[in-house]
Amino acid sequence: MAGFDVVASYRSVEDYLVRVHGSQRDLAIDELDVLAAYAARIVGEIEAAWPVDTSTSRDAFFYTLLTFPDIGFTVSNDADYAEWVHYKGDPTPLVESLVDATIDRYSPMLIAELRAAIDETEQRAAENAAKGGRGLVDILSRRFKQTGVPRAA
Repeated sequence: MAGFDVVASYRSVEDYLVRVHGSQRDLAIDELDVLAAYAARIVGEIEAAWPVDTSTSRDAFFYTLLTFPDIGFTVSNDADYAEWVHYKGDPTPLVESLVDATIDRYSPMLIAELRAAIDETEQRAAENAAKGGRGLVDILSRRFKQTGVPRAA
């Protein structure tokens, strides 16, 4: 195996989204921002604690967001020996200790903030629909216009 991928998947958030929205849906931009901020924070903390010899494996970290139907992210390191990196004197690979522990430490906060972002999106969508708008569609398209993200025609 070359490197590693550790998936952090949040089924409770997926279930919550279905409960409050009524069906599965993609994450909205503000919700993605929460997920991305936590993934970046987690990867940054792992990098800061990763032992450095040549820095090759420390510099090989990245994350990938999972947005539909699974919600979460993958922490990856593509250095060919990363799965065997450990602290001196402790044979436990850091992918099994540091990576998992860092994800576990941040998960409760991530889940709470993501649920709050989902609630805010759903509230804005409901208010928009009550005023005759298209609900979530209008909320998402307005945000795309504000950020300059191109919309599909």
